[in-house]
Amino acid sequence: MSSILKGGALMNNYKIVVGVDVSKNSFTATVLYDNKKETFEVKSDPVEFEMKIKPFLKKFKQSDMLIIMDHTGGVKIMLCLNKIIRRNNNG
Repeated sequence: MSSILKGGALMNNYKIVVGVDVSKNSFTATVLYDNKKETFEVKSDPVEFEMKIKPFLKKFKQSDMLIIMDHTGGVKIMLCLNKIIRRNNNG
């Protein structure tokens, strides 16, 4: 992630980068956009996570996003993100 924070090539290809860490009791997300960094943590609840992440994702097209997460336990979050992104891109 340091190359992203330092303006590396990866960040230059996307307008928003979202990193999600899923643990048993919580979801932690760091959102990088417009030279800003915001981090938040919510209890392990996809609905609450959607409420927190939606304002960031609404601003960008799907092709402008990079979402990074570990492969363990991320199914609920990926479904939540997919639903938000599809809604935003369909009107």
